[in-house]
Amino acid sequence: MIAFFKQKAPGTVAILFITGLLLKLPLFTGPALQTAPSDGPLFRLLATRLAAAPPVTSGIIAFVLLFAGALAINSLINEYRMMSRQTFLPALSFLLITSLVPEWSRLSAPLCATVLLTLAFWIIMRLYAAPKAGGRIFNIGLLTGLAAFFFTPALLFAVIALLGLMVLRPFRAQELLLYLLGVTTPTYFYAVGLFLYDALNWKQLVPWLHFGIINSRPSYALLGSIVLLVAPFLLGSFYVQANLRKMLIQARKTGA
Repeated sequence: MIAFFKQKAPGTVAILFITGLLLKLPLFTGPALQTAPSDGPLFRLLATRLAAAPPVTSGIIAFVLLFAGALAINSLINEYRMMSRQTFLPALSFLLITSLVPEWSRLSAPLCATVLLTLAFWIIMRLYAAPKAGGRIFNIGLLTGLAAFFFTPALLFAVIALLGLMVLRPFRAQELLLYLLGVTTPTYFYAVGLFLYDALNWKQLVPWLHFGIINSRPSYALLGSIVLLVAPFLLGSFYVQANLRKMLIQARKTGA
């Protein structure tokens, strides 16, 4: 079956869609909405609206986000030639890996933030040698800020995105201000909304972050999940190394 995804053909998208439906079938047969204390204001609002809707609505939204994220990652890898040929294996891998993590298998705040951060990473990759990147830099900050309003810990990725800008672009104060403006734009509109509804409280504008140690007993299921998550990365690294060896050019020096 993997042979279908090794080639990039129009019909492969349909096969990927059917495979995704089979993998994510529990989204349509049970509760698909998952909430947590770390959820941001936008996701809490979305969860409140979906509480009165049929349960299948949350499953449909979750599947659309998962499938869109898979296609985005697949397009990113194919566009920048991260593999030797055009393929749909990255999209299939994304759907398989997300099935191992409960937060990515349901409609949750981390899933929404992941899709937004994936789009931000895609825009970051397009910054290299771009003559005018002001709009793209603002969009990167805006997507990162929106991700934090869905999943509060995603705000830490704003620092990582800033490091990416520093690597790909020379330092310019104007671009830095545009990025910070994009990150704070969702907070501005959130404050305006609270003000209009006479519910403005400065404590609600400060993100709540808590750092702690996960207290969970080791189990074979956890060990199996870790192995299944690490194995694709190891296999991918060996695959990349094998392709890099083929790109070496041997040169022989001849003495005079």
